[in-house]
Amino acid sequence: MTRLRETGMLLASVSVLVACGATAAAEPGWPEFLAGPAAWDPGIVYAVRRVWGEPTLHRRVVGPPAPMPVERYLTLVDLPDVTAAAARDRGLPSPQVRWLGADWYEADDHGGARGVYRVLARDPHRRVILSWGRHTSHFLGDVGGSALSVLTFRDRDGETAQDIEAYVRIDDRAAAALARALSVVFGWLADRKLAEGFGVSVKVARWIQEDPAGFCHWLRGADLPEARRRAAEAAAGRCAVPVTARGAGG
Repeated sequence: MTRLRETGMLLASVSVLVACGATAAAEPGWPEFLAGPAAWDPGIVYAVRRVWGEPTLHRRVVGPPAPMPVERYLTLVDLPDVTAAAARDRGLPSPQVRWLGADWYEADDHGGARGVYRVLARDPHRRVILSWGRHTSHFLGDVGGSALSVLTFRDRDGETAQDIEAYVRIDDRAAAALARALSVVFGWLADRKLAEGFGVSVKVARWIQEDPAGFCHWLRGADLPEARRRAAEAAAGRCAVPVTARGAGG
């Protein structure tokens, strides 16, 4: 059973170690929610085709509503390094996320899962993310995979309804075959991990809603690039003291 759980964790880790461009005309082997292959460099095109053409698992998970409007909640979604740091400060389990520049990020949960991901597309209600990850365990060894994830956000009475649709490919043939053969078990494990990822963002959003001054105080002292701290201020609406004034009182 432990081996089953490890493979399920890999499926979820690749997805989580988580601007819609112009919609392209549908073509074989390419998702319609992305701009056509000509818009991307060859490495991205190759990775998208591999995941989209033969995913090991395809999952859709509805997350809990976030207690703030879409526009402000997307500030957190677009600053995963800040959200992860805030979650850890609150004692919540969260991977360490590092902003690499532009739309690239690196993530490590310090529990065997690590990877990089890029935001391929964004619009006011959707984000499309391509990720590559590896999961190391005593049972499966070092297994890699990739995922194409579509995150959708909708305003619902001042809150944000959200869901994720993930196409996951495991590179290791044995692990992939096991996942396909026991898709019910692995699907449940992957769904649970994806839901946990939503839960962290929702809890950070709730903290901001309930104690914006406390969030602003944390943000001023956070070990983050200044540009990231300034961008995150929008999630709180506006801080009484500019977040660039590090060390200032709350």
